[in-house]
Amino acid sequence: MAPPLVGDWLALVGDDSGTEVLPGVKGIGAKGATTLLEEHGTITEALAKLETLEGRLPKALRASHDDVVRELARARLDRTRALPVALDQLAYVAPEVKPLNALPDMNQECVREADEERRAETELLAPPIPCQ
Repeated sequence: MAPPLVGDWLALVGDDSGTEVLPGVKGIGAKGATTLLEEHGTITEALAKLETLEGRLPKALRASHDDVVRELARARLDRTRALPVALDQLAYVAPEVKPLNALPDMNQECVREADEERRAETELLAPPIPCQ
């Protein structure tokens, strides 16, 4: 599904992640929603010509018209709401590569130090027995 239609698709199918935030439209599943949106573009366009459409999907839309409109409003992003941070402040900045490349060496050094500490503690508890 194309990104601009994800809200329409979710309004029809619902969100089955367990949150039940979007119940979807009874009688319309993933395949039906995809077909409806591929044939008509958007839910709004399908609803505009609903009286001329025939079949199971238009029948489900007619039976749930008010629910469809409500779920569509809930599923679409509110593009008028102000963001807490301006988009230009969210630009991606690549990290410096050199410190990242040093991480495996640093990790090996930490493991080596931990092994040495563990060995020293073990020797304090039970000193090695000399071979005879």
